[in-house]
Amino acid sequence: MGVHVSECLNKSTMGGHIREQIFLVKNSIKVLLFFTIALILWQIIDQRFSTNEILIDSQQINQTFCPIRKQPATISKKNIKAELGLTNYGRPIKFFTQKYTRGNGGTVTDKITGLMWQQSGSNDLMPYTGVKKYIEKLNEDKIAGHNDWRMPTLHELITILSQEQSANSLYIHPDFNSKQKWVWSSDSATDGARWLVDFFEGTIFWGDNNLVSFVRAVRCNH
Repeated sequence: MGVHVSECLNKSTMGGHIREQIFLVKNSIKVLLFFTIALILWQIIDQRFSTNEILIDSQQINQTFCPIRKQPATISKKNIKAELGLTNYGRPIKFFTQKYTRGNGGTVTDKITGLMWQQSGSNDLMPYTGVKKYIEKLNEDKIAGHNDWRMPTLHELITILSQEQSANSLYIHPDFNSKQKWVWSSDSATDGARWLVDFFEGTIFWGDNNLVSFVRAVRCNH
């Protein structure tokens, strides 16, 4: 008995469909594997930042005292968001892990960054022109036994900004005095304005030299 021509054609067509389906399945598996690997990598990266914290490697801290920028800089208003990683409202997108200890002489030390801060700061508001004299007085009096106090940079100040308001209704740990709601930084803007941190709103903002604010000095705790 011979095989009908139409039957051969049907078998040939069916074979072609099967090969096409196998090809599609293989490609689907490849695509699925690609996205699975990409998802796993994303989860690994996201896990590091999922708590909205910038984590500094403790081993790096042990090898490098106070790795945060301490030299004053000029940061333009146009570049401030990209430079510090801020939202349109001036809030940090990521927040630092903080591990504080209270010390004698009215200090708070962050074991993560290695920075020692004034627990309070200046008792009075002052224009930026009065900051230098205030810092000089701290060092002259050797507050907490140290004479290397200085103005903090914005990069240092944002390390003590908290993501949520604390019991003192400020965006800073309650170990710090709540009187100093706004503090000067050592950084300036390109037009001569100065950068400040607002612990009441948890934001970065700028003001001219005639603005008055508090001072919270910092030093590297070697």
